Amino acid sequence: MNFLAKLIHYYEKLYGEALRHLGQEQASLAVIVAQTAIELCTEAAVEELLRIQGVDGIREPILDLFQSYNVCNEKLLRIINAVSNDKIQESSFWLDLKRLNSLRNSIVHQGKECSVDEAKQLIPTVGEYVEYTHRIIEQRKYDLDPPH
Repeated sequence: MNFLAKLIHYYEKLYGEALRHLGQEQASLAVIVAQTAIELCTEAAVEELLRIQGVDGIREPILDLFQSYNVCNEKLLRIINAVSNDKIQESSFWLDLKRLNSLRNSIVHQGKECSVDEAKQLIPTVGEYVEYTHRIIEQRKYDLDPPH
């Protein structure tokens, strides 16, 4: 299994785990796992988008600039927007994605507990984000190599 396939497998598994923890009313743990799924999805998407653009040779130097694949990081967001030819921050789920990220940070760094209702509202954002990244990757493939 190649690197990209492994990442896709991991983030899909993590999303499933987040939903399982949410079903068990372990809201804070579900949020942490959901954010991890987003970061793995982001890593896979950026890797694939750079490859599609034909600049995978500079992938490592670019990605080494980041400590994580937090899509809410402004600098990483600029790279994602450039290689995807899209602006994720204009998507319908962007604000919830940012809220999920902020909530995860509050849980991990400040010990905040979140409610099951709050987690139920935000965790489906992972599924929307995953669908979005798949759609953008397929669109870029088409844009750069349209059928003849």
